[in-house]
Amino acid sequence: MMPIPCRDHDNSGINDSYDKRQRKQQTVTLEQLNPGDMVYAASHIYNDGGIPEIADDALLAEPGTRGVIVETGHLEEAPQRVIFLVRFEDSDLNLGPPTGCWAEELSATKLELEERDRDRAGPVC
Repeated sequence: MMPIPCRDHDNSGINDSYDKRQRKQQTVTLEQLNPGDMVYAASHIYNDGGIPEIADDALLAEPGTRGVIVETGHLEEAPQRVIFLVRFEDSDLNLGPPTGCWAEELSATKLELEERDRDRAGPVC
């Protein structure tokens, strides 16, 4: 029987060791995803000029924006790196144009994205 997460006596949050074990069991990596799977922007994603009908440097996705993988592949200039073609939702939940993203610009799960934010913020006292 799995233990139920409980709050620490000082109400600082869920028991960390249990929480981390649970996350590791549920972690999905980008390499495991296929076209049609959902991802999240892990950082601000701007048009680098690759989408001609949108202004250069236009914001395409903010951190946490949900998207769907359209295709994966490699660039001839960087065959060792995977590039993900993703369509991100806009504020009306319409899918935007296909956008090329590197793995470090994406998160496989919302939980992973929240964990990155929490780690960057440091301990809460």
